[in-house]
Amino acid sequence: MSAGCLLCLLLLRADETLVSLIEERANALLADDRIRVRVVKIQGAAGLSGVSGRGRLEIEFAPGEDFLGKSSVRLRLAGSERWLTVYFERLVPAWVAARRLERGQILKAGDLIEKPVALNRPLDLETSRLGEIVGGRLLTALEEGQELRREWIARPVVVRRGERVLVQVKSGDLLVQATGQALADGRAGDSIPLANLASGKRIVGRVLEAGLVEAESFPGRTP
Repeated sequence: MSAGCLLCLLLLRADETLVSLIEERANALLADDRIRVRVVKIQGAAGLSGVSGRGRLEIEFAPGEDFLGKSSVRLRLAGSERWLTVYFERLVPAWVAARRLERGQILKAGDLIEKPVALNRPLDLETSRLGEIVGGRLLTALEEGQELRREWIARPVVVRRGERVLVQVKSGDLLVQATGQALADGRAGDSIPLANLASGKRIVGRVLEAGLVEAESFPGRTP
C-alpha cells in the first residue's frame, strides 16, 4: 500500500477509541507538523464509540479530503461496512490577543501570544512572523484569547525608499550580511528591490522588520 493511500488497516486494541483512530489516520495523511486534525463529532457510530477486543479495521476518507468541517468516513470491520458522518476541525498555531486590545491600538510583541486554535478555514496569520504584525494598527477591538486576522491589521511602512538597511542571506546555519539601500517603501512581509552598496547590483529582498531585509540570493557571494 502506498504512503498516500486513503485506506488504512489498523489493529484495534482495547484502549483505543474510534475517535482516536480516525484522528491518528487523518493526521498521518495530512502530514503537516503545523496542523493537528481533531474530530469534533461523529454521527452514525452507535455501537462503535467504545471499540474493544481485536479486529481488522479499514478507515477510508474521501479523495482530496481536507479535514475541514463535515465529511463522510467509511469503516469496514469483520466483514461489515458502515458510513459515518464526521465533523473535523484543524488546530493550528495562531496569534491571539494576550489581553483585551482596543481598536486603533499599535501592536507590541507583548500584546499577542501564539497558541493552537480551531480553524475551519485555510491558514491565515498562523504562519506569519511576529515581526510582520508588531507595529501594525488594529482596525477592530479584540477580546482576550481572540484570534487576530490579517484583514484586521493596518501595517505601517517600516522601510523607506533610499534608506540604508541590513541585508541578510541564510544558507543552512550560515548567515551572510551586508549593507543595502531600499529602492522602494516596504511593510513587514513585503518584497522590495534593493541595491547592494558593495557591488551596486540590484537584488530583491523580503522586509522582516525596520532596517532588516532578507534576500533570496546575494550577487557575487556564495553563502
